[in-house]
Amino acid sequence: MLGLSVDASSIRAAVMTDGGDVVSSVETPTPIDNYRECLDAIATLIRPLDDAFNGLAGQPTGIALPGIVSEDSVKTSPLAWLNEKSVKFDLQAVLGRPICLFPYGGCFTFYEGLHGAGLQIEHGEQDKTSGSLFGMHIDTNCYGGMVIAGKMISGAN
Repeated sequence: MLGLSVDASSIRAAVMTDGGDVVSSVETPTPIDNYRECLDAIATLIRPLDDAFNGLAGQPTGIALPGIVSEDSVKTSPLAWLNEKSVKFDLQAVLGRPICLFPYGGCFTFYEGLHGAGLQIEHGEQDKTSGSLFGMHIDTNCYGGMVIAGKMISGAN
C-alpha cells in the first residue's frame, strides 16, 4: 500500500506492507504557497514507486494532511493554500487512483496504536486492536486523534 504525508517542509511517500512495515520511502520539499505545484510534486514523487512496485499504480492511496479533514477537503490547515481546496478530487485526477484523506492527528494516533506507545500488552502478547487511544502531537501546531477498537475516529465527534 502507498501512503503519503504533506507538511510545510516536505512531502513523504512510503510503500508499506499490509502490517504497516515500510518497504521503501522517498521525500521531496513541499512547494511553498502553491497548490498546483504541490499536486505536481506528489505525482512526481510517487511515479518511481509505481514503477518499482508492480501492482501499486491505480491502487487506493492514503494521504495525511494537517488540519481538519472533511470528505474531500481540508480546513484550518497551517498550509493556508491547502484550505478549502477539493484535494481528494484534484489528486484523484492527477494521480489516476482513489484517494483517502486523513488528518495528521488521526494517522499519528492510529500508528501509535499499531506500532508504538499505544500498543496494548495483555497476558504477555501484543494486542493491536482492542484498545482505545487518544493521541496529541504538539509543536508549532497541535494535532490530535482518537482510535477506538482499532478504528480511527474522524469528523466532528
